[in-house]
Amino acid sequence: MQYQADREGKTAEQPLPELTAAANRLLRVLSGYDSVLVAFSGGVDSTLLLAAALKALGRKRVLSVTQDAPFIKPGAVEQAGRLAQQLGADWLALPGRQMEDPDFLANPPRRCYHCKKILLADLKALAARRGLAGVVEGSNTGDAGAYRPGRQALVEAGVASPLAAAGLDKALVRRLARHWGLPNWQQPAESCLCTRIPYHTPLSRELLDRIAAAEELLHRLGFGLVRVRCEPGMARLELAPDELARAVQPAVRCAVLDGLHGLGFDRVVLDLAGYRSGSWDAGIQPGR
Repeated sequence: MQYQADREGKTAEQPLPELTAAANRLLRVLSGYDSVLVAFSGGVDSTLLLAAALKALGRKRVLSVTQDAPFIKPGAVEQAGRLAQQLGADWLALPGRQMEDPDFLANPPRRCYHCKKILLADLKALAARRGLAGVVEGSNTGDAGAYRPGRQALVEAGVASPLAAAGLDKALVRRLARHWGLPNWQQPAESCLCTRIPYHTPLSRELLDRIAAAEELLHRLGFGLVRVRCEPGMARLELAPDELARAVQPAVRCAVLDGLHGLGFDRVVLDLAGYRSGSWDAGIQPGR
């Protein structure tokens, strides 16, 4: 592989027993497959999973696949492809069909289920055409405590989650990714653009493009963690708590307002609670 172990100065970090045990569990799970297709988003979870699959099975028995759809942030697919190449994996982009599905476009609270059902069916069909024994994806044990309706689709499709099966939570994923020298071990969690839109607001390419442009504007202004939650007639900005004060500095505030007004957002509000994963999911039970 083309990445190196994480180093501190010139001395490689010594493997801790917990990391060694976690790595061994993960490699043991993946070694149970003859070959796999890895659902690869380019985030730290799927990157660790792909790296482990390559270690356990070798390049010829692993294919990484990234979905390409309007609800994925611009540039993310290409970035995933470059990362897969850096890891030494075969990779391809798979066009998503969700925007053709009325159940998905209606944007119900179970939208993620409809999305995953389509994606996993396409991944399984591709794996069958390529003669690959299984499809795996990057959920970790921490995902069980959040509202994740897509998990039902995983169960129905028979798609495995080796990180969870090996007992890895997000913190352990990041530690192991750092130890293995994966370049995105500190990368913030990302989510699809649909998560910026209130449930039951119909999804459209125009709305998704507008949200993507708004978040790109904020990134260009120097903000790191950004969510533009689109509410009726306005954009509600969720930023990292340590970036809230900067957002109201006169020059920055004017640039944000001018840019978002130009994108068609009539009102712009700053959420003082800052970024929160799953803002629309408050009150929804994880198991529902």
